[in-house]
Amino acid sequence: MDSKDIKDELRRKVVELGEQALDRISRKARPETPPEELTTDPVFTSSVSPTAAGKVKTLVIVCSGGRFLHQYEDFLGKSLSVTDYDLIAVPGGVQWFALADVLPKHHKVARWMAEFLIEKHRLDRVICIAHQDCGAYQDSEGLASLSRLVSGKDLQQHQLEHLRTAAQSLSQWSNAAVELYFASVENDRVVFRKVE
Repeated sequence: MDSKDIKDELRRKVVELGEQALDRISRKARPETPPEELTTDPVFTSSVSPTAAGKVKTLVIVCSGGRFLHQYEDFLGKSLSVTDYDLIAVPGGVQWFALADVLPKHHKVARWMAEFLIEKHRLDRVICIAHQDCGAYQDSEGLASLSRLVSGKDLQQHQLEHLRTAAQSLSQWSNAAVELYFASVENDRVVFRKVE
């Protein structure tokens, strides 16, 4: 064996040993059997397997109100072919990204969540959805209501402005493509429209 072959063999062995060490560490971090405090019978076992690492490429940002959650899922899967995604769901959704001056702590937390998910999971697409009659915007105690009163804009105009502001904010520090949608109820159905 010449010195090049020895170096190559040594590199291969170091990589192999490193992978084995990582495997042992990972098994210790995620034991096959649950910890003692979790050894009771399961309450439920899902029939759905976890999504493979690296398969999720999209971040979805929505309001956490339950009235539209099933419709979001329906829209994402059937219209946009997005079935696996990371999710940020907070009251008002994009409002947290749009009111940096008015709600700086909310903005900081929202930005941290989005940056973490986009960077950690290498996401390349962000979908932001606002919905009609959002309670976070109607709350008379909320700063968004005060902001609406000062601006003179109606609720939907305000939400559309916030979607656009959130997209600008996300685009400033992320390379992910940002898409905006607005959901409204028409004839007892939820209709999604793209926001430019």
